[in-house]
Amino acid sequence: MTPGLACVHLRIDRRRPASWLAAATAAAAVAWLVIRPPPEAGLRVAAAVMAGAVVAVMAIGDPPRGLYGPVRGWVWLRAAWPLAAVVVATGVGVAAGNSAEREALVSAAVLCITVAATAEACIASMRGGATPVDAASLPLVAAGCAAAAAVTAGMTRGVGDAPCAAAALVGWLVWCGALAVWRQQRAALLWPDSPAAVGLFASGHEGRLLAGIAMTTALAGMVSWLFLVSDAAGWYRLLAAAWFAAAAVPQTTLAAAEVERRGRPAAAWATLLGWPLVVAAGLAPSPAAAVERVVFLGGLAAAAVFLTLLTAGLRRVGASRETALAVALAAALPAVVGICLP
Repeated sequence: MTPGLACVHLRIDRRRPASWLAAATAAAAVAWLVIRPPPEAGLRVAAAVMAGAVVAVMAIGDPPRGLYGPVRGWVWLRAAWPLAAVVVATGVGVAAGNSAEREALVSAAVLCITVAATAEACIASMRGGATPVDAASLPLVAAGCAAAAAVTAGMTRGVGDAPCAAAALVGWLVWCGALAVWRQQRAALLWPDSPAAVGLFASGHEGRLLAGIAMTTALAGMVSWLFLVSDAAGWYRLLAAAWFAAAAVPQTTLAAAEVERRGRPAAAWATLLGWPLVVAAGLAPSPAAAVERVVFLGGLAAAAVFLTLLTAGLRRVGASRETALAVALAAALPAVVGICLP
C-alpha cells in the first residue's frame, strides 16, 4: 500500500465513531489489566484475549471490499487504532508504577497479538467469501476458544502467564484449523438455505455452522454444569453470555435491512441459549436453583431486547451499522468479563 493510499484510508476512518470507540475501549481494557489485573494468570490471559478480539472487531467493522485498494490494507489500518491505544496506555500505566511491569507487559502483549490475529482472521474470512456478519463473529468465537484454553490451563496450581498464553494460542490454532478443514469440506456439510434460517440467523453458511456449534455446547453445558455439577452453573452463564456477544451482536447490528425486517437475530440467539435454562429450572433440585436459572433466563431476554432497541435507536438517528456494532460490543465486553470475574 502506498503512503498516499494509506492517507486516504486514515482520512476516511478518522470520521468513523467506531475507530475512536475501539481505541478508547482498548485503552480502558489495558488500564484495567495494568492497574487492577485479575489475581489468576489464566483469567488475566483470558481477559486480554477477549478484549483484544472485541476491540479489533469494533475497529474493523465491515471494510469496503475492492474499494481504494485491497481489503488487507483497510483491515490493518483500522486495527492500528486499538493497537496504538494499547501501546500508549501500557506505557502510561507502567510509567505510573501502578502494577508490576512484567504482568502489565504480558497482558498488553497478549492483547496486541490477539488484535493482530483477529485482523488476519477477518481477512481470511473475507477472502473466503464470508458475509460481513460471519467475518465479525468467527474471530470472536476463536477468541472464546483461546480464552477457555487459558482459563483451563490456569486451573493448574503454580502456572504463570506464559503457559496460559501458550494454551490460548493452541486454542486459537485448534479453532482456526478446524474451521479451515470445514471450509475445505463445505460442499458436503452446507446447511440447506431456507427463508426461516436466514430470518432467524442473519448470517451466511459459517454463521449457521456457529448456531449448530452453539446448540451443541449449550446442550453439553446443560448436562454437565446445570445437572451433573450444579455448583458450576456459573460456567453455563459465561458460556451463554460469550455466545450471545460473539454471534447475536454482529448478526443484529450488521444484518442487511431486509433481513432485519424479517427476523430478530437477538431473540433467536436468546431462545437458542435460553432453552437449557428452562429445562434446568423445571428439573432444579431446589427452589433457589430454579429461581437462579429463571433470573438468568430473564437476563438473556433483557439483553436481546436491549440489543434490538439499541440497534434500532442508533440506526434511527443515522448511525452506521459499524457504529452500532462498536457500541454494542463495547457494552458486551464488560458484561462478559463481569460474569467471568464476579
